[in-house]
Amino acid sequence: MDIQTTAAPNKMIPSNIEAEQAVLGALLIDPDAIVKVVPILHTEDFYLEKHAWIFDAIFALHERREPIDFLTVVAELERRGTINDVGGAAYITALINAVPTAIHIEHYARLVERLSTQRRLISAAGNIAEIAYDSEEEIDAMIDHAEETIFSVAQRRMSRELISMRIAVDQFMDRLDYVQRHQGELLGVPTGFIDLDKLLGGLQPSDLIIVAGRPGSGKTSFALSMMQTAAAKYKKRVALFSLEMSAEQLVQRLVASMGEIDSQGLRLGKIGDEDYTRLVRATGELSELPIFIDDSAALTPIEIRAKARRLQSEHGIDLIIIDYLQLMTVRGRIENRVQEIAQISRQLKELARELKVPVVALSQLSRAVESRLDHRPQLADLRESGCLTGETLITRADTGERVTIRDLAARGDSAPVLTMDEHLHLRQAILTRAFPSGRKQVYELRTRTGRTIRASGNHPFYRISGWTPLADLRVGDRLALPRTLAHIPSQPAVLSEDRLLLLAHLIGDGCYVARQPLHYTNSDRACLDVVANSAAREFAVTPRIVQQENWYHVYLTANEHLTHGKHNPIAEWLQQLNVYGQHSPEKIIPAPIFTLGNAQIAFFLRHLWATDGNISRASAGRGYVIFYASTSRPLVAQVQHLLLRLEIQSTIRINRKSGYRPTFQLHIQGRDAQERFLTTVGVFGAKTQAAQNALAALRDIPANPNYDVVPKQVWEYIETARQARGWSLRDLHRRLGWAHDGTNRRKHGVSRTRLSHITSVLPDARLQSFATSDIFWDEISSISKQGEEEVFDATVPGYHNFVANDFIVHNSIEQDADVVIFIFREKMYYPTIEKWREAHPRSDKEYPGNIAEVLVAKHRHGPTKDFKLFFAEDQATFKNLEIAPQ
Repeated sequence: MDIQTTAAPNKMIPSNIEAEQAVLGALLIDPDAIVKVVPILHTEDFYLEKHAWIFDAIFALHERREPIDFLTVVAELERRGTINDVGGAAYITALINAVPTAIHIEHYARLVERLSTQRRLISAAGNIAEIAYDSEEEIDAMIDHAEETIFSVAQRRMSRELISMRIAVDQFMDRLDYVQRHQGELLGVPTGFIDLDKLLGGLQPSDLIIVAGRPGSGKTSFALSMMQTAAAKYKKRVALFSLEMSAEQLVQRLVASMGEIDSQGLRLGKIGDEDYTRLVRATGELSELPIFIDDSAALTPIEIRAKARRLQSEHGIDLIIIDYLQLMTVRGRIENRVQEIAQISRQLKELARELKVPVVALSQLSRAVESRLDHRPQLADLRESGCLTGETLITRADTGERVTIRDLAARGDSAPVLTMDEHLHLRQAILTRAFPSGRKQVYELRTRTGRTIRASGNHPFYRISGWTPLADLRVGDRLALPRTLAHIPSQPAVLSEDRLLLLAHLIGDGCYVARQPLHYTNSDRACLDVVANSAAREFAVTPRIVQQENWYHVYLTANEHLTHGKHNPIAEWLQQLNVYGQHSPEKIIPAPIFTLGNAQIAFFLRHLWATDGNISRASAGRGYVIFYASTSRPLVAQVQHLLLRLEIQSTIRINRKSGYRPTFQLHIQGRDAQERFLTTVGVFGAKTQAAQNALAALRDIPANPNYDVVPKQVWEYIETARQARGWSLRDLHRRLGWAHDGTNRRKHGVSRTRLSHITSVLPDARLQSFATSDIFWDEISSISKQGEEEVFDATVPGYHNFVANDFIVHNSIEQDADVVIFIFREKMYYPTIEKWREAHPRSDKEYPGNIAEVLVAKHRHGPTKDFKLFFAEDQATFKNLEIAPQ
């Protein structure tokens, strides 16, 4: 097949088909060249849609660390159902043949990107023309929208290039030299607060500073006090974006502060002669200050960025203040408030870095402050995301080790974890820190497959429509859970096969409680013999087999006489594993098992299934029933997790009988999951024949795709894609080869197989993500209130989510801030000395009155500290204690 090298169909639209083909061909002959292209090109930069599909397939292979060549690219396009749309394998071959070398790939990539930017500019110009023709819109709004449209085109080209260490060191030395030459001076924007300036060195360029407090704590007064000092005393140019107060109200506060005039009297017009003199002086001084105010009631980060850029170019700017964060919004479709606040804070940090000025954003604290006796703010109060209980297990993505979030917080460790990307694929990321978040009301969420997690009501979980707080979830909703944990790399063997199988059999049918003979019980001679032989080889014990009716006991007797300080070697080993002494309902799999490679995990499960596992023909039909049973729920949940490491889905069921402990059964359902279990894990001993029979029977049983479906809400995305193509519903059904039945199909979910077929006819990136994701959409079976407990949160920069308890959960959003300052005034809670004494009858501490505490709770570049200021209520301003009125 020959590649067409003619110009683009429409010469008015900037494009270069040859350059696009050159990029793709170069990537196919030299896969390593992708590292040169990734910082430059995005999928949407390609003019021809088929080129975008090919590039996206190549990029997906690169992301999965799979080889990039003719065969893998063709296979990926076939998997996505777009191979025919791009011209088949012949077109891929033609791309390879058209490019002799990849040496010029960067040049071609920049050409493609430049033309893409031109097309976006043309589109933006058209949008601006439409805005200008809209006579109903205010002219200021038109200009704002036009600026936003242009800046959105430019925004993607502003990413910083990599610099060499030599350049970075030179920049550091220049900065160090400057600091040494200006010792004793504030290098940042001064705030006027002595202790704060000593701690921070002034407000530093490129920093995002969050000033937070409960309503009425004085956040705005604190910010205005800083702004007044910076502008009046140090002539710094300040931009104030006030989403809550009007410019007139702000001026009133500033005049009251600068003239030391009673703010209430000023508001009511009650001004004496002496006050009037000060008023005239204050207004005169204020009018000369380099302060710029925008009191728009609703602003987006992009609008603030556009206005700040214009101000920077026209007047220069040293400080930006935004009052306040929660009143800001973002345009476009945002899944929930958690994501919206996270996006706003990230964009404000980007603004600080771009303009190289400090950005101070005021923020409202959550009501969690009111639930604590001392009412002192904590970092957790700042976050819009929720929290998890301490026993929540986080799986390390490098070793498979499972660590509680409580232990991670106590150790202060970072950890590689699994996270979900925007294409719903799991990948590795770094959990930089976990931390306590105080006490909160928690709920237990349980799914149909039996997985459980406990979290606060505002902790978000992922539905097909986006992140949703637990409090807004309902029974029947479907959540995104990992369909596999196979992304954890294989580990070298850490246990011998003898120890591994011995542990599996003892967990299933062994007795290792204290003051009881260590023994194993089974009726299968193969299991008895393998346990006896492994114990003898590994621990030099003398096994003794004793028959009791149809059962046999293997007593694992030590060869030496056991006295004080001398124990059975197997018992000592079980103690080292922290499992010795457990009764059946308490049994768990010890921690080292989770760090095994997949081959050893399969070996361990094969022998565990030989104890209390079941493989039997179903009572009805041709199918088989495969499950593992135990009276220990934690043990069954651990087995479920290990199966997930092997890409096998399972479901926990509870079997209750009167007079007996409940039994927990872990069922493996569906032909595909059962077949994978039987071929990957299998079973040891007498049950092997049943496994072979089941495997043979499964080959004649058709797969049931309805067990693994994408929720019915996916039809909304299908409808959007259909309407974008201009097809009728009947057109879509005809192209899919379906009988037309209106919207009846929308009442049910869509299997992944069917969704892949739909995307082959209706190509759409989001639908493709749903069809090929690493997600299993599990149904919520119950949500129950659990009471108040200590809870924890974590930070995962980048994708802002992580896998915990085999759920996908959202993380904290506080990480964008460089400095977090809390304003705390106890007088808000105890307005009189009588109320203070009533609440603190045994305290020798003085009534704080108008003393406010300033808590620097986070300082990315240095230490944290608490200090005190005087709050002049009548003037609504903060002052250093040294100059406060006595």
